[in-house]
Amino acid sequence: MNKNIKLEQVKKYVDKITDGLSLKIDDGIKETVVFFNALDINTSGSCEGHLSWGLCGPWIDVSPKETKIFLSIIKKRENVWKLLKIEEKRKKPNKKVTDKFDKQYSRFRHILDVYNAKENRKIFILLQKFYKNRNVDMDSRLVLNTTGWGSRLQCQGTEMQVLENEKNKKINLRRYQNEMNLFTEFLKKEYFKN
Repeated sequence: MNKNIKLEQVKKYVDKITDGLSLKIDDGIKETVVFFNALDINTSGSCEGHLSWGLCGPWIDVSPKETKIFLSIIKKRENVWKLLKIEEKRKKPNKKVTDKFDKQYSRFRHILDVYNAKENRKIFILLQKFYKNRNVDMDSRLVLNTTGWGSRLQCQGTEMQVLENEKNKKINLRRYQNEMNLFTEFLKKEYFKN
């Protein structure tokens, strides 16, 4: 498929995305979300960063595409977890049963970790290229943090913004948004490269 046609399709798809409050994607992160999806990196949440609420830095959540297989593994894992907790609450839990459920849970968790790792590797390779010849302050550097169902790309210092005064928060927010915007420009070049 022609890259320009694909990009237009992705833009239309992203324009329709809303969150739990029926709000559209923030303008300050929308283009990054578009290029993640154009590069076949599945996004599941995002924010441009705000001073008065939420995180004081831009972020994008990434998770595996919710295929039928992926969703069935999640369901199986949740069911095994419930059975394990029921058994553990008994007055005399059966060690063989809890061990069995624990092994099953671990197996399903490993499968989900593999799905997440495949998505993360795409971003990791892009981050390696992006930072190959760039030297930036540690707090501005984009990092990928694994969460329960996927990962979050954000600047290293975003979580520490709660410790800053309003003036520094504002300065840092601009710096972090700038770093994400530079990464977006890099993603554009990567998309049209081949």
